[in-house]
Amino acid sequence: MAKHPSTILRETDLYVTVEPCIMCASALRQYAIRAVYFGCLNDRFGGCGGVMTVHSDPAVDAAYPVYGGLFREEAIMLLRKFYVQENAKAPDPKPKKNRELKTEILPIATPYIATSGGSTPTIEKGRIVVPILEKAAVVAKAQLKS
Repeated sequence: MAKHPSTILRETDLYVTVEPCIMCASALRQYAIRAVYFGCLNDRFGGCGGVMTVHSDPAVDAAYPVYGGLFREEAIMLLRKFYVQENAKAPDPKPKKNRELKTEILPIATPYIATSGGSTPTIEKGRIVVPILEKAAVVAKAQLKS
């Protein structure tokens, strides 16, 4: 922290596969992160809309914007593939012979992209309208294909 003071997070955007948990969402708020982007919800411990809205609840610290659902299917499959694997380096490895990779991804029931004010972007024809993120997703997918 000597080289990089905590104030550097005010200029930092965090991109993660899964929505930050409640504790991490609170820490990010206390450090005044600029924004958080994530792939899929954390429906057990999510602090940015999955379970709680720590990022935008009234508090002493300023709220931060959160954008979820970026590459949602890819994020879910990445996690599923990881958890189906066995850890050969574990002290007492547990066999996962009966585990199968689930490929079905259920649609989300409600939009979970939340902004710093806690509001949800508009919805047109069943899809969330966030033009900047849609453009970023198209550019990122194109870069991945090339």
